[in-house]
Amino acid sequence: MKWSQLIDDLKVGRAGGRKAPHKPLLLLMLLQRAASGERNVLPFSEFRSWFDPRVRRLGLETEARYPFFHLQSCLGGQGWVLHSAEGGRWSLERRPPQAWFNKQDPVGRLHGDLWMEASQGAGRAIELAEALIQSRQVDDSFREGLRTAYSQPSRR
Repeated sequence: MKWSQLIDDLKVGRAGGRKAPHKPLLLLMLLQRAASGERNVLPFSEFRSWFDPRVRRLGLETEARYPFFHLQSCLGGQGWVLHSAEGGRWSLERRPPQAWFNKQDPVGRLHGDLWMEASQGAGRAIELAEALIQSRQVDDSFREGLRTAYSQPSRR
């Protein structure tokens, strides 16, 4: 499993008639984490804290649970997997309400091959981030905002 496959398979929604940047934002955060040597475990609460101000800077409003949950649709459900905080895999058919995410604080994990590829150093992560930002999955109007989001540290 490779990042090129994930980017090609990425299904993005629409925001104001444009391709929504929500899943690309999540992937950019994951690339930051991999490049900085963090573990392949992203708690929803940490993603929400990172995501909310960045999506507002892009002039959009949405709940962080949408990309966190719906990224599972890529690569046949194998690219991004949600787990309970204790490690059990969630197999949810429908997106739970925000209150469920806040209470359960599920964690997401990238497929191991994707994480290893992204973890090959900052240079490789930057290449992958740029490939994502330049892909057909990202609307032209969001490219510069996504570059700015990627350049900011993943920690508050």
